[in-house]
Amino acid sequence: MPYKVGLTGGIGSGKSTVAGAFSEFGVATFSADALSHTLSRKGQPAYHEIVKVFGTRTLKPDGELDRKVLGDLIFNDDAQKSRLEDILHPLIMQALHQQADAADAAYCVLDIPLLINTAERERVDRILVVRCEQQKRIARIKQRNDWSTEKINRVMKNQLSEQTLLAAADDVIDNNGDVAAIKVQVARLHQKYLILAEQ
Repeated sequence: MPYKVGLTGGIGSGKSTVAGAFSEFGVATFSADALSHTLSRKGQPAYHEIVKVFGTRTLKPDGELDRKVLGDLIFNDDAQKSRLEDILHPLIMQALHQQADAADAAYCVLDIPLLINTAERERVDRILVVRCEQQKRIARIKQRNDWSTEKINRVMKNQLSEQTLLAAADDVIDNNGDVAAIKVQVARLHQKYLILAEQ
């Protein structure tokens, strides 16, 4: 079973970029968000439960989930958000750890946005947090998701503060620079994790 590094950070912090940099070293990386999409596709384990709980209003004409509609339903409703997380989270984590446990590698990276505020923090060997200035995060999210500043700020407000994330971190990557700067930091951590995995 490989050594597990839990990768986390606020929305727009650059977790995917960091995971991609580890991949360039041949490190196996696994994404909770990617699994969320896979497991909620038509016919997949979470799909029927989501439709059962949230209704057919969440479906597109082709029967797939309309993720925008679902997102709007839970955006301002913590109870609905918790219901969705209760469906998805156990399935995602089960699949994520199955994939990680099967990896033929000294260590692997698990990209888990909700790592710190769930029991998942106890299932990884090390916690790596990506930090980034809020204005840079907002600019990235606007470019990627085409969200308003108001919506972004509301999402950020509902997430753990950077201070809380950093307090839980074993390691930190600063993503206020360019991709080259990330690769330098990842290269250093890669060597460190190989040593830790051997121990």
